[in-house]
Amino acid sequence: MQEHHTDTQEQHINTNFIECKSPQAKDKHADKILASFERDYSDIDTIIQLMDKEEAKLKTPQEAQESQLQEESTTINIDRQKNELDRAMDSVLNARSVIDIIKALYAIEKAMYELKIASNKPDPQTTQKDIENNKGKPLTIDFLKTSIQKLRAGKKAIMEFSKHIKLERAFAKELGKDITMHSLTTQNEKSTYEKRINKKLTEAKEKFPDFQKHFPIMLKNATAIIESPTKTQVVSAGLHR
Repeated sequence: MQEHHTDTQEQHINTNFIECKSPQAKDKHADKILASFERDYSDIDTIIQLMDKEEAKLKTPQEAQESQLQEESTTINIDRQKNELDRAMDSVLNARSVIDIIKALYAIEKAMYELKIASNKPDPQTTQKDIENNKGKPLTIDFLKTSIQKLRAGKKAIMEFSKHIKLERAFAKELGKDITMHSLTTQNEKSTYEKRINKKLTEAKEKFPDFQKHFPIMLKNATAIIESPTKTQVVSAGLHR
């Protein structure tokens, strides 16, 4: 069971909004956000993970049917123990306050805004008033369930963003290598890299809509090579890792 915070700690929220300009900064910030959430709200994160596992079990009709049959066979024992998810929910209800949940919601909303996943910027003053108005109020199961759905959706969006930005950076690194090699190889070998670069540019447009914003110099150099094959000498790939 987690210890309750003092009033001063309970009311503290981070009002410093971070601006991530480079893809590297966005990547690192997303990792930091996820690590912080899993550390500061480990009990809530456990519930999210359990929900994800339960959802994964029901991905196919066969799995859903097997799960239903198994559940029906256990209903004979009316006094059976609560399942793992129920126990995790009870643990949070006993250890957490309404203010803890408000702070968690604010942290996720703030993170999504900083990563530009969401356009709405949370207002610290509004959150602060919400905290003040809910001091001493008990945490209800309905509020907890609704909040966990929001926290789960927010964490999932951040995880998807983190995965995507890592793939984009890895892709940019490979494209940067091809651009550099094109500038270093002999005239006869350049056409091979031009074909690879052309293929990667097409792939970038399909998979990475923010590629132009994140790697403008690289995109400019790659486009120049394709538009003037075997003639353009590129000095720098413009790779910002």
